[in-house]
Amino acid sequence: MSEEQLIAEAILQLKQESNVIKDYIFPIAMAFFSSLIGACIGYLIYLRQDKLVNEKRKLDVLNKWILVADEIHQSLLALKFNYHGSLTSHPYQRFLAIPSIIGTNKKYQFDYYELAFITDFKSNNKWLNVGYLRSLFSNYETLLSMWEIRNEFNEKVRIQFLTSKSENKAYVDLDDAEIEMYIDQGDLSFLIDITLGLLTNFLVIGIVLLLTRKKQPAQRSFYIINGSGYNIGLCTMPFMQSFFEAEAIAIVCMFDVGNAIMVFGITFTIAMMIAKGKGNVRGKEIIKTLFSSMPFVAYVVMISISTLGIKLPGIVFDLAGMMGQANTFLAMILIGIMFEPKIEKRVLKDMGSVFVLRLVVACIFSYLIYHYLPAPLLHRQVLSIVVFSPILSIAPIYTERCGYDRSAAAVLNSLMLPLSLVLMTILLIALQLY
Repeated sequence: MSEEQLIAEAILQLKQESNVIKDYIFPIAMAFFSSLIGACIGYLIYLRQDKLVNEKRKLDVLNKWILVADEIHQSLLALKFNYHGSLTSHPYQRFLAIPSIIGTNKKYQFDYYELAFITDFKSNNKWLNVGYLRSLFSNYETLLSMWEIRNEFNEKVRIQFLTSKSENKAYVDLDDAEIEMYIDQGDLSFLIDITLGLLTNFLVIGIVLLLTRKKQPAQRSFYIINGSGYNIGLCTMPFMQSFFEAEAIAIVCMFDVGNAIMVFGITFTIAMMIAKGKGNVRGKEIIKTLFSSMPFVAYVVMISISTLGIKLPGIVFDLAGMMGQANTFLAMILIGIMFEPKIEKRVLKDMGSVFVLRLVVACIFSYLIYHYLPAPLLHRQVLSIVVFSPILSIAPIYTERCGYDRSAAAVLNSLMLPLSLVLMTILLIALQLY
């Protein structure tokens, strides 16, 4: 065999046999798995980057809310700094020691949906509760609205004082006779009426929380909703209009400003937080509760409009008055629909307790207001009657939302309504107003 043939044969022996797996499947599999690993690594990197972006966004949101909260806190401290250390226990001097404070009309945009991520933390910390935060910021807005109303009355009262006072004498040095001589008591007393509407509700809520601390959350909410608050618009107002002139009705309206802000917003918010438990309150539910209440929204809007000095056309009042005439009828239908005489014994006990609580508290408030409230006689007479007003007509709905028997609130409302009218009539006769 020649040398050339030997070389050719050696080369042919080096050639490998064809293998499908090695020649075709393996290269394709390698390319596929390489692409898959690259895709997985890319996806994990994307997830990590997305998580970093979300965490950065959360951090930005928290920083924004912390700055807003700090600004509000500083604003409240600045408000208090204007009268801190100058207050006395005397009601007149206490009012005059607090000046009108400007710069309280700054409005904040509270986007509570940004805080939804804090609900992911399973903790009883109140600062991780959107409902609690919502209540805090809502109360701040309500405070500013009330402060604007106070500024209006304050300016009116001080102008009367400055134009009438001839001596250079500080407010703190004035006695009751001098203050009553210089200032129209009606204007000064209107401020007391608004405060009293808030104070009576807060006091009853505090008493209820103290007395029911060992009861179930739903029961406590039932006591709060039905034990506090007054049905002024649908019951007391028409009743008082039958016996008093416009000045007395204005007193009732001013009392109802503070009362309505409580019963249509703050009181139910407190009751729901207790019923649901601190760790189970959803911010969305509280927001919906506050701002789905048309009376509460109406009061906030009208207070804002009044503060800004905006005058609405007469047709708006005509339309609102026409729609408002149906309120009493609709409220009575609502109570009638929810009225169910078959009630459990334990519920009857709670109803009896609320019944007694309202009567006792009303008697105490009436006595204290008539004898000790620093206001003209007409104010004391009217307000001592108003505190016997019946339960809020919407109380059965609020009671049901808090997980308690709505029929109990409806029956209690039906019983309190005629009794309140009888008691207010007796007071009219006793005070020789009729």
